[in-house]
Amino acid sequence: MDSGTIFAGRFAVEAMAGKGAMGAVFRARDLYADGKVVALKVLHDLIPQRVRRFEREIQVLATLPHPNIVGYVAHGALGHQPWLAMEWIDGMTLGERLARRPLSTAESIAMGIGICDALMFAHGRGVVHRDLKPGNIFLERGETTRIVVLDFGLAHIDEGTKLTKTGTFLGSPGYLAPEQARGEAIDHRADLFSLGCLLYRCLTEVNAFPGRQVAERILKALHEQPTAPRSLRPHLPPDLDDLVMQLLAKHPLRRPGHAAEVRQRLAQIATENSIEIATLDRHPPEGATLPMPPSAAVEPLAFAVISPDPSERPLAVDVPSPAATRLEPPQGLTGTLPLDAHLKATLPMAPPEVEQFRAMRQTLPISSTEAAKRSVPTMPFTRRLDDFGKVHNLPDGSLLVWVKPDAKLEPVVERVLGCIRALRSQGRDVAVLQCDADKRPDPGLFGRGLDMASGPARLDEATAEALRAQGQIGHDEQGPFLIEADHAV
Repeated sequence: MDSGTIFAGRFAVEAMAGKGAMGAVFRARDLYADGKVVALKVLHDLIPQRVRRFEREIQVLATLPHPNIVGYVAHGALGHQPWLAMEWIDGMTLGERLARRPLSTAESIAMGIGICDALMFAHGRGVVHRDLKPGNIFLERGETTRIVVLDFGLAHIDEGTKLTKTGTFLGSPGYLAPEQARGEAIDHRADLFSLGCLLYRCLTEVNAFPGRQVAERILKALHEQPTAPRSLRPHLPPDLDDLVMQLLAKHPLRRPGHAAEVRQRLAQIATENSIEIATLDRHPPEGATLPMPPSAAVEPLAFAVISPDPSERPLAVDVPSPAATRLEPPQGLTGTLPLDAHLKATLPMAPPEVEQFRAMRQTLPISSTEAAKRSVPTMPFTRRLDDFGKVHNLPDGSLLVWVKPDAKLEPVVERVLGCIRALRSQGRDVAVLQCDADKRPDPGLFGRGLDMASGPARLDEATAEALRAQGQIGHDEQGPFLIEADHAV
């Protein structure tokens, strides 16, 4: 792609940052986020196995928000070409840094602590990286203040199945654990072996299992003990030497039990030997939660399709002719209409729900002026929405379409898609939330929908899963959105 290309209608490409056999990475600006710089990874090689690896990386990154793991921004597909947008980090890989100058003992320990922080978070969520190597460790600004783990394309997610088949292995020879090389089932301790290889390389400036050929490196990892780091670098603390050799144990049970243990020992070694290390003490934002995948066993019951008043933001759409038939405000009312009175008459809601809703929205202006009328949907358009579900027109021009199962109508999912397309064709923002068909629309749900509705057709996770088979779903920092609805009316 050339500089200036607008990719997927969202990313302004600035330059190619790197290219490999599977695809390319571009520096780009996210037009949905005020031009924030991102790393845009585009897959060119559409071999099914590589597509599955790419999808696995997306699945993992989207659920691992942590400062020591490269940040997920969005993903999708342009035609059949998958893409992934991640945070842009200025700096270099550990491999590039080692090629320029070695790491000191303090920097090596700081690097180990940063990797442990990433592994503690990933392992705690059932994710094993399986491919830790210098090329997948990134140093922000080339320093060890912030260490970032990259490339989860070979990650294993603990979901009761093995990704590899017996007799095959995935990973990088010279850094993969013996059990991984044998194609056996692995757990988080395979990553700890790889961490040992990384620490060995940084502390000694040589590989733990060197060899010109892949087979030679694998055989050494399987059968040979590496030379102790202190034999190569006598100045290293004995405790650090012991820790590295334990990490490189052939049998997983002889390695440290968890990344948290390794981190604690590294920090203790630094303290006891007066080694000053600089690490970035950052954590996920307070209150941040991991997106929870919807249960596949839950049958979708109903959906709330919510669209705020389009007059609240300037939109490039034609204003309907004044001669068009409109839904007029309640006769004789000017100024403001208390929202609770409107809701009692239209939904209806129980008093506690009304009070909650009113506290959120207070009162909404409604008048008979032509300016106010412009935000009120035309009668034909409202009738069109009636084909999809029960339409509620709020005084401020916001719409709520309650799409519930009905044996006489087409399936719920198809009606939701039709409703989204109809609203988007009018230039309106949309948010869709899955809910309980047996209950009335509740104000909290509507309020959340109003917060979500901005830009593309926004979905909650349950709705995204329900629509995935019939619509093209994208993801970004704000959550899922329906791409297909923006191109079909």
